[in-house]
Amino acid sequence: MKFLEEVRDDKTRPNATKVKEEEGKHVLLAYRDDSVPDLVADEARKALQSINKIAG
Repeated sequence: MKFLEEVRDDKTRPNATKVKEEEGKHVLLAYRDDSVPDLVADEARKALQSINKIAG
């Protein structure tokens, strides 16, 4: 459960991507954007809720 809590609470994990052209090459950049949903954190939160229900 500690792992899921860390995933849920990690505010440094990239949650958005964009493609940028650098020196004629396209580069995929991953970055943190708090204006978009953090789907990984949402899934970790759901998993923790399910575990807590089972553990009752």
